[in-house]
Amino acid sequence: MYPSLSLQGLWDRLGRLPEDVQELAAGLASKPREWWLHTYPFPLVNVCERDEAIHIEAEMPGVDAENVEVLLTAGTELTIRGERASAGDASGAWHSRERGAGRFHRTLRLAVPVEAEKAQARLEAGVLRLVLPKAAPFQTHRIPVRGSNETAAQAQ
Repeated sequence: MYPSLSLQGLWDRLGRLPEDVQELAAGLASKPREWWLHTYPFPLVNVCERDEAIHIEAEMPGVDAENVEVLLTAGTELTIRGERASAGDASGAWHSRERGAGRFHRTLRLAVPVEAEKAQARLEAGVLRLVLPKAAPFQTHRIPVRGSNETAAQAQ
């Protein structure tokens, strides 16, 4: 493994382990809110598939409806993005500040295609509720093949 590491050196490192873990924990606790936002997904979502539609609930307290955008791409990729205003006044001595502010986005891949034209979104009491009707299953469609003579005859 490490030929230059002696048993005593290993023992010394293990002895410093509790102190190193404590230092790491203190460092993480002092990190700015941006670290927390990038570590955990926001908004938190519940996704439920029912017979007729996909139902999604996304928690976003403190976000106004005009600051939320919901995008559907290719019928199966849903993106929720927006911005949450800063909570409270910047002055004073903050003792705890766990709620973040700023831009956010979350992209989900849906299990089945949905019809974007019939989708509904409503933001109430800090919860975004989406109802995404499932697209009709694609059915095989036969396309008639015509010969060159048939096309010319029909054009006249």
